Amino acid sequence: MCTSTHFRGATLRRRLTLLALLVFAGTCVRAQIIFDDDFDRQELGAFWDGDGGWTIRDGQAYNGADSNGALLTTLQSFGATSYVLETEVSNLVGGYQRAYYLLFGQQDEDGTLGYVVRYDPLGGGSLILGEATGNYLYPDVLDKAIINLDPVLAHRIRVAKYENGLIQVYVAGKDGYPTVPTLEAISTTYPTLSRVSWGNATQTAGEEFFVDYLRAAVPAVQKTAPEKPAGDELVEAILTDGDNAYELSRMTEGETFYTDRAYTLTSVPDFLEGARFIKTANDDKLRTDGSLLSVYLSGSAIAYVAYDPRSTVLPTWLSGWTKTDEVIGTTDPGSDYFEVYTKLVPFSIFGPSRYRLTLGAALAAPAVGSNMNYIVALVPYAGSTRYEAEEATLSGVRPATNHTGFSGASFADYINPTADYIEWTIDVPATSPYNLSATYANGSTAPRDLQLYVDGQLQSTATFTSTGGWNNWSYRTLGSSVLLSAGEHRIRLTAAGSSGPNVDYLELTPTSVYTPPAAATSTSLTVVAPPPPPALSAAPAPAVTVSVYPNPTVDAVTFEWVGEMEASDLRIVDLQGREVYRRSVGTRSAHGVSDRLRLEVSDWPVGTYFYQLRSGGQVMAGRFVKGG
Repeated sequence: MCTSTHFRGATLRRRLTLLALLVFAGTCVRAQIIFDDDFDRQELGAFWDGDGGWTIRDGQAYNGADSNGALLTTLQSFGATSYVLETEVSNLVGGYQRAYYLLFGQQDEDGTLGYVVRYDPLGGGSLILGEATGNYLYPDVLDKAIINLDPVLAHRIRVAKYENGLIQVYVAGKDGYPTVPTLEAISTTYPTLSRVSWGNATQTAGEEFFVDYLRAAVPAVQKTAPEKPAGDELVEAILTDGDNAYELSRMTEGETFYTDRAYTLTSVPDFLEGARFIKTANDDKLRTDGSLLSVYLSGSAIAYVAYDPRSTVLPTWLSGWTKTDEVIGTTDPGSDYFEVYTKLVPFSIFGPSRYRLTLGAALAAPAVGSNMNYIVALVPYAGSTRYEAEEATLSGVRPATNHTGFSGASFADYINPTADYIEWTIDVPATSPYNLSATYANGSTAPRDLQLYVDGQLQSTATFTSTGGWNNWSYRTLGSSVLLSAGEHRIRLTAAGSSGPNVDYLELTPTSVYTPPAAATSTSLTVVAPPPPPALSAAPAPAVTVSVYPNPTVDAVTFEWVGEMEASDLRIVDLQGREVYRRSVGTRSAHGVSDRLRLEVSDWPVGTYFYQLRSGGQVMAGRFVKGG
């Protein structure tokens, strides 16, 4: 029978852990302690270098808010080449440029060389295992995980390093340490335990930080092989605000789609066959949280939410999505199909991943009617797809090479003032709104128009202004975005009265900024109009005044005008002059009564945008800033 021995300075609740008693192959194995401290006294003592900022408070090593940046470091350097570190810390408060650091294998006391476990709470939380090769604040990353640790709770961390260089990091949850390491890497750069430190650093207001205990022992057994499964190339993490499991899977007919029900998918759109999707918990269907699910991605993707068709009012978080004609069949007794909504996963400025998708609960306000949880599918994309003009069907248009600066083998030259066209047959990979744009040159002084047809239907007429020379190429969006289903489509540009410009290529780019045709309604754009005004006198209409707010903005921007607005287009371009949004504004308002147009921009790239709005002979222009 294995028995326990009391170690000086250890509290009763930690004796068994301190001894690390294991039964291995039928034999009691007692781990060899390298050092142990639970700070159950009045002062740090001679074992530690507190760097002038650490004391003892209530049986814990304490770093005050006014001394962030100081390291708590062992004065002794340990020669063990295989070891297990265990520690418990609390008050892991987030903030801009605030992170927490466990250093080991330190070759010197300032942490410039050695291994680092860094926790950064901002933007969802990330845990990094790295090598400090000059500055422990910014280590070279060996492995990374997205993990959100509640700052109110204390958290236990275990780091094990074995003789062959295998390093495993575990973060304990409510049920103890997981069986699979949170972080894992193989490195032999720093072979010995050397010095060990805890610390935190911040560029904002300091916060109190506590270390309840820190100890090291020689592992009872040596591991030689990695144990952490390979991660998904696109989905880095799925975090929920609830306790129910959400899992990553692949979408296919016959697959279950909830983690807590046996219901299966009976039909899947071809473009989603085999796509990544998130199985949710149907027990969460009645939740009303404004934020429930966060998905972290390593690259750009189009997201699809499959939602209950019985809903009569959508939640606010879904209002920026585009409803498609796609459906996904199910065996759920409540509804035998989902309706499918889509948008791009927004680029994330702050946080552990480049892209983050945050969704609320199915019944988040003001949702009405839904009685099943949604599921989420993800399709990666690599940006724009280019289609050369000379490779399309040309009618009247001729391939030419008599000007410079074009891509591909040639460009397309319109000959006749009308009827000439270029028609591309394109294969759309996934159902989504798309921006269509063309690269062109117009060396004449007069603008030239081209009509855009999609699958034989006229969409818009685009005006191609002068580029100042036939060797000067410019970029032009072809009107509002179009909703294209996955599969083959015909895109045609037809001369409309004055021949056309030289066209180099067509570009197809997914977008979430979608304005449906006038006969349709949009869940991503809301126009709020006052009641019909009373009859006006014949007095001249005053000038229209426009205000834009909030500016800067993060989620949405509102255009509000006062005066008698004539039919016009609201046009928005980015810093490169590329048109990112256009909408016809034809609402009139009485003198002194304002109209408002709210545009959801949460998924737009961060940056400065310029807008222009015309009313008769009046031109109103300005800028707004989209923040992160």
